[in-house]
Amino acid sequence: MVRPRKDTAVPAVDELVGDLLAGLAKHQTSTRAVLSGDLANRTWGLPIAPLAFQYIIGGVSVLPSQRYYTVSGLHKSFKSTLLREICCWYAAAGGIACSIDTENKSSDTLTDAMTWWRQEQLSKGKLIFDDAESLEQWQDKVTEFIKFAKRVGPREKGKRIPMFVVVDSLTARASKSAQEELAKEGHAEGRGYPIAAAATAGFLKATSLLGTTMSVGVVRHLAVDISAAASYGGPKMREAGATAMNFQYSAALRMARVSTIRQASHPEAPFPDIPVEGYTITMHCDQSCLGPVIDRKIDVDILWQYVTQADGTQRQALFYCWNGALGKLLWSDRWNADKTKRVFESEQARLDGLLKFSATPNKTKGEITCESLGLKDATFSDFGKAISESPAATEAIQKYLNISRYPSLQDVDIESAASDE
Repeated sequence: MVRPRKDTAVPAVDELVGDLLAGLAKHQTSTRAVLSGDLANRTWGLPIAPLAFQYIIGGVSVLPSQRYYTVSGLHKSFKSTLLREICCWYAAAGGIACSIDTENKSSDTLTDAMTWWRQEQLSKGKLIFDDAESLEQWQDKVTEFIKFAKRVGPREKGKRIPMFVVVDSLTARASKSAQEELAKEGHAEGRGYPIAAAATAGFLKATSLLGTTMSVGVVRHLAVDISAAASYGGPKMREAGATAMNFQYSAALRMARVSTIRQASHPEAPFPDIPVEGYTITMHCDQSCLGPVIDRKIDVDILWQYVTQADGTQRQALFYCWNGALGKLLWSDRWNADKTKRVFESEQARLDGLLKFSATPNKTKGEITCESLGLKDATFSDFGKAISESPAATEAIQKYLNISRYPSLQDVDIESAASDE
């Protein structure tokens, strides 16, 4: 007798995956389980305007939220200035940005120089400047900011508040007990500096930004790496301030001041026909979780002007020449590939196909001609500005630089962390 055949049908793969995702969602956080086609739910943040910064940070069109970023460099390499520039981006987007000074070095003049001439733009959000006297105090302030971000919550789409907090810097102040010991005993024993470094690492490891629209920026100083082998290139430097920390940063920038600038005028200056002066800064990124990074570098000019006020006093206006940084990057790819070793002939041909432009080999002037953008003998800044103002050219250069386009934090679904529900 023939036995009755059992139903051997199995659920479709889509049904099984649906059950799996539903099970994972029971333990949801704001980094919920998603299919590969929905990865935009994992990466979203504050849109970045400068193409040069999109490139250097790892090749993303947004500064992703719920992440940690670090900027390091030697003394006077404009580390703090860069993070304050990012704070201004958050304020311009209607967000809240807070810079916590742990070194007692805040300059009201610098803050004023970066903000007063674009006050109308920054008035959409809020900039907060605070200080901290000890390791515990800045950690308490960061914790309070995170609690505030979670109380505010993700809100509905289009009405969210992007938030950014800066710790400037990790190494400046010892713990309260170490300061008291130093004041009492006056010697090195018992100051607890290694303990402070471990406490900093432990704090940042344990701090979660899930369920917020917030990110954290950290300033780190460079110290000589005494464990490195001697070399003819000078001492090797390392980031100071905590132990085993680099893995948890989404991106790490190292900055160096390379040259001085003084010009009669500048095309990107907020006040035309007033002399500018400043420095060229090299930004170097070799650690990023935001995209494949192999020794990315850009040169960006940080410039300022002295503007005469109605009462006859001088007021400083400081700005970043991001368009110039983009122009230099593309010029270097097109005309200086043998030295930069960043591009091959095929990539040069691809760039020519996107934007047919010619330029002199003069690195200081550029003198770029691009018929499609209506430029003739233009500066690096004019070249970068023309690209940024053309949606078609912007999209073409994003593709050339392999910049991934991600949604704004205003457009995605954000859930609260399970621990906060």
